[in-house]
Amino acid sequence: QDNLIQLYHIPRTHSIFQEYSHQLLDYFHHSCYTPLSYKDRIQAQEQAQIVASIRKKIKQQNLVIRRTGILS
Repeated sequence: QDNLIQLYHIPRTHSIFQEYSHQLLDYFHHSCYTPLSYKDRIQAQEQAQIVASIRKKIKQQNLVIRRTGILS
């Protein structure tokens, strides 16, 4: 909102803010509360198990993970 107010001089009371707020809330509800398919749930469980396994191995072996290379 601040960018729109400062750069484009759109007042805070403009209806576009209310409309955007409603659209954002609808998107949030749709993406967060829509049930996952069975396949997606199984995949998420498998990924969580892999992450837990990796964390356990890192902790057991006292490893340190570092980023290397150039990130863009």
